[in-house]
Amino acid sequence: MKKKTIILLIGILLNNSSFSQTQEDIEEKQNFQFKTTILDSLLCIDYSDVTFGEYEIILDYNLERKTQLTAENVKKMFLGNSELVEMINYWTDEVVETQTIENYLSIRTFYLQNVVLTSKKWTAIIIEVISNDLSDKYIVTIDNKQTLISKYRIAFYGRFGTYTCCDEDENGNIIQYEDEDEEGNLIVRDMCGRCPWYTGLSGCIDKDLIIREVGDNTPKAFINKKGEIIKTK
Repeated sequence: MKKKTIILLIGILLNNSSFSQTQEDIEEKQNFQFKTTILDSLLCIDYSDVTFGEYEIILDYNLERKTQLTAENVKKMFLGNSELVEMINYWTDEVVETQTIENYLSIRTFYLQNVVLTSKKWTAIIIEVISNDLSDKYIVTIDNKQTLISKYRIAFYGRFGTYTCCDEDENGNIIQYEDEDEEGNLIVRDMCGRCPWYTGLSGCIDKDLIIREVGDNTPKAFINKKGEIIKTK
């Protein structure tokens, strides 16, 4: 799949972004000025640099070119100054609970990743939300006052449970060990246990502002002339 870098983020320093940033460092980078640009090819938002279960290990690498947002800019650009945040189920898109902004922000860190495009009245950006061992990437549209118009989760990656995993020898055979059952009889068991299960989803936006999932040509959403992200049925 052909990708083309079409984006320059103006007003953001290159040496940025890790969880060790001071509040002064974060606030210093919040005077955003977005250069006018047009999406002229397919742009995919994914986790191609992530191997199985390693996102939390290489987190600093992933954040090198991203700028952490202040709480004020998160409230404005991502939450639209709402007082409550609806929590959405990943698989059903149903609202499962609501949280106060304070609780929501207390366990999440927000990063401005890319500028997708700008028009006279709105700008589309990519914001990544990190919480525990989960990452969500949103395409977010903001108006000229940099206040949220709408947003759409275009990609995510993280731990969503566990699965049965077994130790193997160099030939790929499951390692076994001797044990006793409840009656004291000698038995042989597989060396198996539970391992964390990581999964995710990637999405693309094309020059016609249609959003699709990677591997699926069915349109999932589109951005209209007002900068509103509309889900397709």
